[in-house]
Amino acid sequence: MHDDVPKADVIKAVTLHKNVALLNISGAGMIGTLGVAARAFTALARAGINIVMISQGSSEANISMVIEERQVEKAEDALRAEFPRDLVKEISHDHDVCAVAVVGAGMAGTPGVAARVFKAMGAASINVVMISQASGQRNISFVVASKDAERAVRELHREFGLGAEA
Repeated sequence: MHDDVPKADVIKAVTLHKNVALLNISGAGMIGTLGVAARAFTALARAGINIVMISQGSSEANISMVIEERQVEKAEDALRAEFPRDLVKEISHDHDVCAVAVVGAGMAGTPGVAARVFKAMGAASINVVMISQASGQRNISFVVASKDAERAVRELHREFGLGAEA
């Protein structure tokens, strides 16, 4: 533990979202093209797909979304109908994942919280597949393999002294 980061009261809860899938769209044609994310989100909304979490790198060549697992085929069909192959090269998914959210008002403005979250994952040999942080700094969400999900929650409980473990 770092002396400059309080252990207690930084994190209030850790949640685990099961039965989700990681949906990825990628392609060099996406880089610098206006409206790709808007088109993707609109196509998914029209198809009745709820997006649980999103992440896009600054390269703009990939958008990753967490959606309900049961909606993957419908989501992929909607995206394939929306985008030509020269713009979006690949639409893929991973069924075998869970989303973990670390939540707490004490996270805002507290340096080192994300480092502790991901150091705990690394120390437990849990690979993080996707990361998303809310701009209010009160939530860090990430995706891990389903086989590691409950262990990830236990490690976070241990790291942040949350008491009862999952």
